[in-house]
Amino acid sequence: MKKICLVTGSRAEYGIMKPLIQRLSKDKEVNLQIIATAMHLEEKYGYTYRQIEEDGFDIAYKVPLHLYDTDRRTVSTAMAHLQLGLTKIFDKEDYDLVIILGDRYEMLPVVNVALIYNVPVCHLHGGETSLGNFDEYIRHAITKMSHLHLVSTEDFRQRVIQMGEQPQFVINTGALGVENALSIPPLTKEAIEKQLGIALEGS
Repeated sequence: MKKICLVTGSRAEYGIMKPLIQRLSKDKEVNLQIIATAMHLEEKYGYTYRQIEEDGFDIAYKVPLHLYDTDRRTVSTAMAHLQLGLTKIFDKEDYDLVIILGDRYEMLPVVNVALIYNVPVCHLHGGETSLGNFDEYIRHAITKMSHLHLVSTEDFRQRVIQMGEQPQFVINTGALGVENALSIPPLTKEAIEKQLGIALEGS
């Protein structure tokens, strides 16, 4: 059985990864451990870790970052807190794989610790661009420290390969968010009319 660690720091990110979590949780060959951190554990963001638990998933560890503000000092200190917390966890656990998504700053300490503990990282949504902030640098730094890359388009796959990653480990799986969208039942015309309070013309 493989022990897989999945780290999530926000409701938006968790929502994207939920179908993957569901499938891994049902796989008898996988021991999935979820680590919740960052915004999930902050009161001002609604303690969104509760959504994970309400969906029926166990949270193995919670690592609070004490995000009192978003200034540089607070963010940098929060990243240090996370790295220390993850170090204590990795000392106890023997993970076969770590799964993370995207370009959030709290994912950088995750790959730092995984690299030191020689645990391969599966990075979702690499090769994309985040203009106007430092997330762009973080995403590409995570890419270089990851081992398996599950990207959402062929263009993003080529970008990751251009960064020097081995093509056989860069897989265009498509976006997980599409699976979420396809699982939502479409509204009927009547339901739309009722919600909008207007009559729609045509069939």
